[in-house]
Amino acid sequence: MLLPRRDTLDAPPSPRKMTRSPLVTAAARLWSTLFYGHVHRPEDRDAVVKGGTLLARCYRASPWAYALLGSTMVALGPRLRARDPGYAWEVLGMALVVESAVSYLSDVRAFGDASSPWHATDRVFASILMLLCGPILALRLAMGVVVIPPTLRNAWALAVTLGLTCKALSGRASRKAQLDAYLLWHTLWHFLPVLSSVFLVAWAMDWEAEEAIPLAQY
Repeated sequence: MLLPRRDTLDAPPSPRKMTRSPLVTAAARLWSTLFYGHVHRPEDRDAVVKGGTLLARCYRASPWAYALLGSTMVALGPRLRARDPGYAWEVLGMALVVESAVSYLSDVRAFGDASSPWHATDRVFASILMLLCGPILALRLAMGVVVIPPTLRNAWALAVTLGLTCKALSGRASRKAQLDAYLLWHTLWHFLPVLSSVFLVAWAMDWEAEEAIPLAQY
């Protein structure tokens, strides 16, 4: 009778490979592209930080758009809580004001300095806020927890789609060393909070006369 080899008896069972669904893989790839694909070259620093062109000036000012959105949330806090009591609007607004400063320090003051801790701080903070302002709010819409008029909801979804497209294009431009294209697309990405501020004001102040229907009823 053949006996099994001792090393076979003692060997632990081989662990099963963890396989991720295609949806999770695609989402992870998209997240990595959006927030981890930028390359800031030291030789471009002066053109960004000290450049006098309109594009460079707009780029340097664009991170403060988050402060505009955050201030809008704080100012309209009572009205927004009346629309959705379960969402921490004022806390999110204050976090966006902080992110505005972090974004400026990362995208402008630390441009070209790969060792700066502001880059990692910006990625983490922006990722969390993007999750709170995007998928979580969309989930609340889908569940019918919060109701937004269809026209306003569709305009917001279009703005988010265009904003994410600009973010992806800015990453591609930075990897290809296309500085002007990077500044343009990244500035347009930072314009998304400005549009979001307009949408929030319209929603909170009842500017949209269309009847709001829960998304879950469609």
